[in-house]
Amino acid sequence: MRILILSHMYPSPTNHISGTFVHQQAKALTALGHDVKVVSPLPWMPRWSALLAKRAKKYVEVPMRYSLDGIEVYFPRYIIFPKHMFFEYSGDWYYNAIKSMIAQLYSTWPFDIIHAHVALPDGYAGVKLKNIYNKPLIITVHGQDVNYTIHRNAASKAKVTQALTAADAVVAVSSMLKQSLTAFVDERKIEIIHNGIDISIVEQPKAIKEKYIDKKIIVSVGNLLKSKGQHIVIKALKEILDGHKDVVYIIVGKGPYREELERLVNRLELHPYVEFTGQLQHDKAMEYVQACDIFALPSYPEGFGIAFVEAMAYGKAVIACKGTGIEDVIRNGENGLLVEPDNVEAVAQSICRLLDDEAYAQTIGRHAMLSIDKLTWENNAQQLDQLYERVVQR
Repeated sequence: MRILILSHMYPSPTNHISGTFVHQQAKALTALGHDVKVVSPLPWMPRWSALLAKRAKKYVEVPMRYSLDGIEVYFPRYIIFPKHMFFEYSGDWYYNAIKSMIAQLYSTWPFDIIHAHVALPDGYAGVKLKNIYNKPLIITVHGQDVNYTIHRNAASKAKVTQALTAADAVVAVSSMLKQSLTAFVDERKIEIIHNGIDISIVEQPKAIKEKYIDKKIIVSVGNLLKSKGQHIVIKALKEILDGHKDVVYIIVGKGPYREELERLVNRLELHPYVEFTGQLQHDKAMEYVQACDIFALPSYPEGFGIAFVEAMAYGKAVIACKGTGIEDVIRNGENGLLVEPDNVEAVAQSICRLLDDEAYAQTIGRHAMLSIDKLTWENNAQQLDQLYERVVQR
């Protein structure tokens, strides 16, 4: 089957981190025998802007066409404003940027199905392509549509609803997301298909451990946003240090909340105990996860949280929030710990419990590793393959 993937999140020659989960899925679909091509529009920026801003350079220098692991990827440019201004129009601008390229592509490669990741802008543009080419449309919702986009304004909410309603099927990456989506689309159209991980990552060496040989390591991996909850762990650290002076909290990732986190660290005088690595390549980030004693990321809301599953694959004790997508995987007290959102005391108590009882932490980690063996990209692709067959045959 010829599968056209629309995703503004996708690895590029200048950004190897963006949308790696979409690429892993595309590779797994290819391994099943599907012919996959990806269209991943990037923000348009004039070439001279690359001389002024590093952020602009990572967009300007991306070629219009690129091959990654044998998958053809197209990077057309579209108008997008900073800070998500006028976001309700992003799907229209997205479609206008890709329509002529898609027409040319279809003339030599008539795709059978369109798979868009997120409802706005990708899914909304996908609806227009569905209507022109009379091809079925699948939209995968990862969380931002229902957690953020619909709350921007009434127009954004209307376009998300329009896209989901027009789709032939909607994929939710967790049961929590499915429940949220029932407010916008017929529940019978929604399929739960969890994201996967590359199990081979667990074979990487523990390179970081030596640097912190006398420390208990707590790690978070994720974008530095208030919703990710790194500030909760920092505040909890103040309490944890009363009984555990040998801890270090390593924050992996980048984002607009970093300065606020650094101010909090300084205000609480925790700079000897907190380190920021910045954004790392995935394999390097996984070295920190593999080396840690506890993976703590009290993020809320969270559509699924593949970072938790990756930590569980290493046999790590994981702390996450109740009421998030990862509850599909974590059974509280058995293969991980779940706390109430925005609860510093609960995070501190959970971390101290794991630090005080090493055998308990190891048991949690062992159960975690055993519980995620089916969360692979191969299984993800097989479930999608079955879904594709059903919608194409309708």
